[in-house]
Parts: sequence; C-alpha cells; structure tokens
Amino acid sequence: MRLYAIGDIHGQYAELRELLAMIDADRGLSPGEPAKIVFLGDYVDRGPDSARVVAHVKDLVEDSDSRIRHVALKGNHEDMLVMSVTMQGAGAAGFGFFGFDHLTRLSYKAAGMDLAEHLPFLEALPLYHRHGEFVFVHAGLNPDKALSEHTPEDFLWNRDFNAYGGAYRDNVFVIHGHTPVQRPELSANQLNIDTGSVFFRYYSRSYDYGLTAVRIDDRDQFKFFHKPLR
Repeated sequence: MRLYAIGDIHGQYAELRELLAMIDADRGLSPGEPAKIVFLGDYVDRGPDSARVVAHVKDLVEDSDSRIRHVALKGNHEDMLVMSVTMQGAGAAGFGFFGFDHLTRLSYKAAGMDLAEHLPFLEALPLYHRHGEFVFVHAGLNPDKALSEHTPEDFLWNRDFNAYGGAYRDNVFVIHGHTPVQRPELSANQLNIDTGSVFFRYYSRSYDYGLTAVRIDDRDQFKFFHKPLR
C-alpha cells in the first residue's frame, strides 16, 4: 500500500487540490496498488476557503474504498470550531484565531454552505491514526506515554517534543503537523510536515516551502510533494 500524509491545510483549497493531483500522478506510477492518504488536521481558519476544504475532505473520506482510503484527523482548529459553535451558536464570533475565525465564517457564506451540516463530521474526527509502525497525529506524541495514556490536549496542542530525537513507546514513528517549520523536519523517529504556507501567502511571514504532502516508504525513505511559493 502507498502511504501518504498531508499537513495543515488552513483553508487553502486550491493548494490542496494541487497536492492531491500530485499524489494521483505518483500513484499512477504503480497502477493497481492501493493507497491511503492521511490528513493531519487544521482544515479551517487563516486561509480563504475553509468551507470548500472541509467539504472536499469530507467527501473524500466518505468515498473511500478498497482502492484508496482517506483518513481525516482532528486538529486543534477543528476542536475549537466545534466548541465555539456548540457553546455559542453558529452565528457566534468563535475564538478569534483558533476555531471559526472570521475567514472561516466568510468562506461558508461565500460558498453558500451550512456549517451545521459539517459539524457532525468535524466532531467525530479521530485524534490519531496508526498504520503499522507509523502513527499519524496532529500535534505529536509524548514519548513518555502510551497512546492510550494521551489526552486530547496532548494530541491536538502539545509542542514539547517537536525536537525530540529518541524512541517512542512501541517503537513507533510519528508523522505530525501543528508547528510551522521552514521545511519538513525529520528526526530519528518523527517527521513534521506543517510547512506554514498559509502564513507566507496571507500573513507575510517567512515560510516559503508551500503546503506539503509526503509519501512514506520507510522510516528513512520519504518522497515530498509541494508547490514552492517562490
């Protein structure tokens, strides 16, 4: 099986479609081989097209079959969005920069979509996905805890172990996003693929690698996909 992951999307619908096309082309090099694509969360906020991103990811997950499976994980922005809406109502201002920000609200209005139709999907997103020795998660793992011992806050928010280069429980390899980096960061047993493209495109910060996807062949064999911003 060809195994892929896509980092934090943050409303970048056009860029997401470009990455998926690159993955399709790569899959075409091995016709007939099944594939799995794992989205690492943070589909909403900061970028312009959160509504279309969520709708597309939802469709891909629901259309999965034996040929290709799509797995969508929950990010901290989806978690805050659900909390924002369920606590305050769909017209509420949300939590500013985290969950249902003004660009997310505008994207739903512009697309003529109803956020309420996406809420059950977003609320039910899993916090991690394990594929053999590989664990996919939004923020990363705590090497001192077993998977069953992690809290939602660990999975969604923790950045304490981004620079960790040792072993994890059960000898797993971790693929995560959440913390923007200049380019994919690889250590002995983890890989960060949140390359911060939304900050460069919309907030004039110095991330220029583009939205990133990766094909995972082994612990030390990866193929990266991105469209450079410069």
